[in-house]
Amino acid sequence: MPEKVYKGFALLLFGLLLCAGAGSLVRLWPRVLSGIPFSLLGILLGGFGLFLVFQKSDS
Repeated sequence: MPEKVYKGFALLLFGLLLCAGAGSLVRLWPRVLSGIPFSLLGILLGGFGLFLVFQKSDS
C-alpha cells in the first residue's frame, strides 16, 4: 500500500479518537480546552483521512 493510505488511516483513527474523547478532554482541563471543538476537529481530520485513503494513486 502507498504511504498516503497509511497516513489516511492514521488520520481517520486519530479523528475517531478525538470525537470519542472530546468530553473527557474538556472535563480533564476545563479552563484550557473549553473553547476547542474537538468533535469538529475529529470529523474534519477523519474526512481528510478518508480522502487520502480513497484517493487514486498515480502509479
